[in-house]
Amino acid sequence: MEKRQDEMELRLEKVESDTSALRHGQIEMHKELKNLSARVESTYMLALDAWGKSTENRNLLEAMH
Repeated sequence: MEKRQDEMELRLEKVESDTSALRHGQIEMHKELKNLSARVESTYMLALDAWGKSTENRNLLEAMH
């Protein structure tokens, strides 16, 4: 009976360890997703700005002719 209890305690410790590792991994993934989201937003804003400038330049060139 005591042997089964020891085995169960070892299993519980392993589950707790795995759960802790998963939690840590989830936190790291969340950080990475936030970083990726910020980079995507920055890229979008840069592309939007470039599109606006090219539109302004085209309008200026068309106005000159």
